[in-house]
Amino acid sequence: MKDGKQEFAQIVFPVAVAHAFTYHIPERFLEDVISGVRVLCPFGTRKATGFVVGRSDTTEISQLKEIEEVLDPVPLFTPQVLELARWIAEYYLCGWGEVLKAALPSGIHIDSERVVRLMHSKPDELAQYLEERSPTQADIVRRLAGENPMRISKLVKNLGKNVYSPLKQLREKGLVRLELELPGAKVQAKYEYVLQLDEKYSPDDIGRMIHNLQTTAPKQAAILAMLLDSASNDLTRSDVCRYTSAKSAVVTALAEKGYIRVEKREVYRDYYSELVVEPPPKLILNVDQQKALDAIKTSQDTHRFDTILLHGVTGSGKTQVYIDAIDYALGQGKSAIVLVPEIALTPQTVRRFRAHFAEKVAVFHSRMSPGERYDSWRKTWEGKHKIVIGPRSAIFSPLKNIGLIIVDEEHEPSYKQGDITPRYHGRDIAVVRGQVENAVVVLGSATPSLESYFNALVGKYQLLLLPARIDDIPMPQVQLVDMRHEPKVEGRTDPLIFSRALRHKIDEKLSNSEQVILFLNRRGFATMYKCHSCGHLEKCNNCEITMTYHLRGHLLKCHYCGHTRRAPEVCPECRGVDVLLKGIGTQRVEEELNLLFPGVKALRMDMDTTKGRMAHDRVLGKFGSGEYSILLGTQMVAKGLDFPNVTLVGVINADTELLLPDFRSAERTFQLLTQVAGRAGRKDKLGEVIIQTFSPDHYSLQCAREHDYARFFKAELFDRRGLLYPPYSRLINVMFKGIDEKRVIAVAEQLSKLLPRTETYRVLGPTQAQLSKIQNNYRWQMLIMSDKQNDAGGREMKQALRDALEAFKSKHHSTKVQISVDVDPLSIL
Repeated sequence: MKDGKQEFAQIVFPVAVAHAFTYHIPERFLEDVISGVRVLCPFGTRKATGFVVGRSDTTEISQLKEIEEVLDPVPLFTPQVLELARWIAEYYLCGWGEVLKAALPSGIHIDSERVVRLMHSKPDELAQYLEERSPTQADIVRRLAGENPMRISKLVKNLGKNVYSPLKQLREKGLVRLELELPGAKVQAKYEYVLQLDEKYSPDDIGRMIHNLQTTAPKQAAILAMLLDSASNDLTRSDVCRYTSAKSAVVTALAEKGYIRVEKREVYRDYYSELVVEPPPKLILNVDQQKALDAIKTSQDTHRFDTILLHGVTGSGKTQVYIDAIDYALGQGKSAIVLVPEIALTPQTVRRFRAHFAEKVAVFHSRMSPGERYDSWRKTWEGKHKIVIGPRSAIFSPLKNIGLIIVDEEHEPSYKQGDITPRYHGRDIAVVRGQVENAVVVLGSATPSLESYFNALVGKYQLLLLPARIDDIPMPQVQLVDMRHEPKVEGRTDPLIFSRALRHKIDEKLSNSEQVILFLNRRGFATMYKCHSCGHLEKCNNCEITMTYHLRGHLLKCHYCGHTRRAPEVCPECRGVDVLLKGIGTQRVEEELNLLFPGVKALRMDMDTTKGRMAHDRVLGKFGSGEYSILLGTQMVAKGLDFPNVTLVGVINADTELLLPDFRSAERTFQLLTQVAGRAGRKDKLGEVIIQTFSPDHYSLQCAREHDYARFFKAELFDRRGLLYPPYSRLINVMFKGIDEKRVIAVAEQLSKLLPRTETYRVLGPTQAQLSKIQNNYRWQMLIMSDKQNDAGGREMKQALRDALEAFKSKHHSTKVQISVDVDPLSIL
């Protein structure tokens, strides 16, 4: 340790390693290496980007590698996000660095560069002032006067000296600003060139220039005339060149003559830049809303962590409560995060929040380009946004001084990341971040997850209720149709799609110029392509899954790996030509609609029709404007939509989720049916819902018909208690995947043997997974179940698995078998 400075840094990398690595800090970086910045370090046989998570003045390691470069001028992570990421790593049994990598926008963690921007308007005077006080600072200012902004790496190369300390001093004085840039990366800042007439010329001077240039340089004259006529005198080079048909060299010539100034400006990309936002109407909360808001404000006034479950029926006005609570947080000088399921992040949702909070709102979602996501993240990091709205990853937003975190539709399974590491649950991480930030967390839902409602009943969460719709609009009337008793259509062998009741109701609504939403959570035309003669089923070459037939293109598609091929005209087994198309998808329903209701405009909304940019928004816009009478879709139509003219919702088949061999299938069925039913009967029109099913007596459907969450909760809880499923236990699903099934089985059994059996937890398996092969990988799984009465937090279970994994790595090599650990899985398929 030199002069009391800590010379060693603890660094984590985005790898599946639980501990940090210690590196020596070169003297030139002693002031730059702080927690939250990224550094470039030798790591094994390569150089890798790591995250600094701490410093120390001693180490027991004798030979240390050195940090080679500091990649960030200031920390990318607040101390709270660093602490949150460490908790996630420990809880979900993954690497701390893996979590930090996931917390950044894609692309930023690879090749970002530090850029310094001069903020002073008179660089010559500033350099002269600094010359005697700090020659290096003066040199920096002179360099920036010629190129602003400039990469710090280029500045170091040009000056040939240490610039880090002088830069830090200039930044502390507010004379320069350090920024992030990704030159050569997939994501980087976007710039445009703005043209302005030079201030030293009057309009008359410009007029004479235009006259003189008319014959010798007409393009230059046209550009000057355009700038002179512009009210803003502030046009982009691309616009000017496009309107005058001039090349950029013409602009350069004018700049060299000193007639115009060309300024490089950064352009912030906004996915919703063209979204029309009208002033919000003045709404008065009803008694229940006001009571809920007052309770949330009371918690906010304590400036301490609290978790609130807001259980409100569909249409009860939860969103307005959120908005008023956010407004209260802003009034306290706080910021807010709003998590929304990706599928519910519609233009309606964004428009409503931006109507109230304008440019304070940043939005994140997967339909945005990488550049748009990067710009939203960077503006938030710079403190230009106070509210972030987005799916699960938005919980890592670099907001400071967070006072409120809202998780809308907290029951949604899309909050759980189950495909890649870290396999975290956005709702649960929201609660932990609220605890770290001393913020109030509001979980909202019409159909709360069993875990959240259970936590509320035992006093872990505060429970607030919105039991009725706004303006006392009645809940929609729900009718269950038993499809077992529906007569078959004479002469047709394909499955019946529309019951008599649903056909009659659609006719009735259309004759009244009202709109209809039809829901089926299966896309494509038919779910099976089967030979009638020999029974051969067309399966995916890569997965143990039947392929779905898509009408357009006569294609068979696997909805798990994406494999596509032409549907055969004859059976490859028996050469038969009699093909059965089993099962119903949205394409088949669309075809039937055209037959039953000719001339009626219907719009299909699923992954096949919403692939293009803004396609999701265009579909909803067409339906919302009344251009189409029927909206048919998958779960995309079940959430986040509010169309006042929709008076009927039809569920084509309620059994698709119910029949899955998963302990949450009944819960998901009840939630999905309740949510989609809530799309009917807003404003002043009574809603009706028709649910077609082959299981009308199942309690999840019966409770959905009566809008009875309490009864469903009680029935489902009874089943869970008997089988010791959550919320009475904690689960870990260990999945083994590889192309060699024998090797997969061997690895699964080796790890299982290393896991001790105790009375605290049970180990089920290893056994073949329900989806036994996906993307050419055979899948086996092992389920570990811990009773909360014996191990409330699952610590003993997780420690035993952590020890077993470490022992396995030291004894065996499984490079050809992937082992993934999913703590608190939402599905065990």
